Amino acid sequence: MSNNDLTVLDGNGAVTAPTVNNGYETLNAKVLAHLVEEAKKMKTAKKGMISPDSIPYFEVDEQLSKGDEIRFTYAGRFVDERIEPETGEVKYLPTVVLIDQEGQYWKNSTHMLITHFASKQSGYKANVHYKGIKKTSKGNKMQSFEIHQLIDA
Repeated sequence: MSNNDLTVLDGNGAVTAPTVNNGYETLNAKVLAHLVEEAKKMKTAKKGMISPDSIPYFEVDEQLSKGDEIRFTYAGRFVDERIEPETGEVKYLPTVVLIDQEGQYWKNSTHMLITHFASKQSGYKANVHYKGIKKTSKGNKMQSFEIHQLIDA
């Protein structure tokens, strides 16, 4: 087997075949045939987890007014990489993934929401009441919420 051989696992074990170098990409007829067969299976495949990169950010100030309530199911959390527009600095923010009543995925990095949902199990349901902006003890502005667990009736 040369360094240019490709190995792909299929249902019967590993398939290894010598490659043909066309000067641009390395191609392998047996591997390509296998990939075509695998691609055909996509017609009946079910969707898995949504990529966090494709989930829209829930902008509380734009989507809720003071006094509004929204219900979410907690899906999970991850660390989101953001670039500060002014400085170009990369920041890593804890972020929750929430699903609203319509089945829409949202992500959010608001401190109070992160703190509340961080210890919860996936599937936890909550009613989130937006109370508006309040000042912290240091004089900074912070979004404030009242959050209640929802219990199936």
